[in-house]
Amino acid sequence: MKWNLFKSKGKGKAPKRPVAEGGGGRRVTGEAAGLPQGVWQALRVGALALVAGAACWGGRVLFNRYYFSPQSQFALTDVRRNVEVHAGKLLNPSIIYQMLNLRDGANQFQLPIDKTRQMLLAREPNIKDLTIVRQLPDRMTITIIERTPIARVDTPEGGWVVDDEGVPFVRYVGTGNLPLIKGVDLPAQIQGGTRVHGMAMAAVRVVKAMRRPNVKQRLDELLVVNEDYLFLTVSGHRQVRFAWPGMAAEKSEAELRASGFEMQEHYDQLELRMLSPVGLTCPLWDARVPGRITGMPPSLNE
Repeated sequence: MKWNLFKSKGKGKAPKRPVAEGGGGRRVTGEAAGLPQGVWQALRVGALALVAGAACWGGRVLFNRYYFSPQSQFALTDVRRNVEVHAGKLLNPSIIYQMLNLRDGANQFQLPIDKTRQMLLAREPNIKDLTIVRQLPDRMTITIIERTPIARVDTPEGGWVVDDEGVPFVRYVGTGNLPLIKGVDLPAQIQGGTRVHGMAMAAVRVVKAMRRPNVKQRLDELLVVNEDYLFLTVSGHRQVRFAWPGMAAEKSEAELRASGFEMQEHYDQLELRMLSPVGLTCPLWDARVPGRITGMPPSLNE
């Protein structure tokens, strides 16, 4: 006995679809017209965007509830133990804790780190850079780079210094041997990033250039009283009228580098002549024009 229940008649032929006669003699096949391919694609993209948006919104809600909860595992249970501070010579960890408002039990994600960083950089001129890094779950590292003074600035208040970027700030410790810049009027309001300009900045560049290892003379004072030159006092109480082209102009970084090289070469030529056997006898020098350096013997200076 053969079982032919699941065998179709007409092997290899497609099954016939029912055909109905419609009004007007038109044939109706029973197949529904599909949507255009572009519409289906747009629907798929829209559905994916809706799912992604819901996932992002849900993830944000979960993040806020988990990380910003006061009882979360990201609390600084012991600030002195959990917070590692790398500071300069003057800022100790206790001052840093106060500046950043760090306290025991504070949640790391409740601290406005970026806002606090910008505020401190704007308020404290002596801080050059500040980095705050969270180390989950319950530790934090703070690195502070303090500005290094290269010269003192003569002011009635005293204590003002300037770094190699021309940023003035207050420093009382370890500045007694630095060169003294006179005749500079500091800005009335000094915040982080405030810089001196013009001839005052030219004086800073000279101080920076004379800190090079190959410079043999010590710079004691720089007097800013003229718009055309600086009046330098170097070791041995010898004095120099010193200038170079565009010394007080505001320039781009590339122009400043080129001008700095020109100034260094000019000073190196000056020092070479000042330290010669004849130059050692001259207490006053004129170096206002590169290539034209003259020394005045004592007999002509009297």
